[in-house]
Amino acid sequence: MTPLPDAAALAALRMRRTVERQRVSVDAQRRESDRNQQAILRLLDELSSLADGDLTVQSGHDRFADAEPEAVTAGSRVAGAGHMLHIERPGLVAPLVEDFLDAH
Repeated sequence: MTPLPDAAALAALRMRRTVERQRVSVDAQRRESDRNQQAILRLLDELSSLADGDLTVQSGHDRFADAEPEAVTAGSRVAGAGHMLHIERPGLVAPLVEDFLDAH
């Protein structure tokens, strides 16, 4: 009678299969995490290149020029800033705003 060794061998085999399935699952999760991280890094690179470019839009609407010509024609560019000029470059924006307010 050898039921004990057979039971132990069966339990060891089951444990080995469980460990192998977990290893495969962990490897798949690691690959997916790596792919997601690479995608996030690519997206951040794309977004940073947008912020380095010129994000201004030129308006072709004459109705704005008729209302306040100086508001349309006067302008300054702040290098390295996007849509949040006052947050990204406060030291450069504050004097521009003050000059504008003084002129108007």
